[in-house]
Amino acid sequence: STSISTMLRSMITKFIGPMEIGKVFSILGAFQATMPLIGSPTYGFIYKSTVADFPGVFLLFSSGLYILMMLMLLFVNFRMRKSTNALKKMEAEPQQLEKFLNNKLDVAKLETGVNLKNGPEEERFNEVS
Repeated sequence: STSISTMLRSMITKFIGPMEIGKVFSILGAFQATMPLIGSPTYGFIYKSTVADFPGVFLLFSSGLYILMMLMLLFVNFRMRKSTNALKKMEAEPQQLEKFLNNKLDVAKLETGVNLKNGPEEERFNEVS
C-alpha cells in the first residue's frame, strides 16, 4: 500500500547516509516492480485452490501480510526510538566539553601542512615533517 511504502521510505532515510539514499531507493523500487510478478500468480493460486471451500482466503492472506508489515514497522520504530534515546544519553557533559576546549592544538603541525602527493610508499595525505 502507498502509506506503508511512504512510512518505510521515511524510516530508511533515517538509517542511511545521504549518499546512499539513491542506491537504496533504486533497489526498493526494483523490489516494488517485481511484486506484481510474484503477487498475481500467488493470489491466483490461493484463490483457485480455495474457491470451492472458502473463497475469502485470499483476503485473509492479504490481511496477514499487512499485519506482518505493520509489526515490522512497529519493531523498527521501537528500535529507532531506543537508539535515539541512547544517543541522547551519550551527549557530552560540561566537564568533557571544557576538557576538550582546554586542549592545546599543536600549531607546528598545522603550519607544516599536509602532503597531498603520492610518496614512494604510495601513501597519501601524510603529515609533512
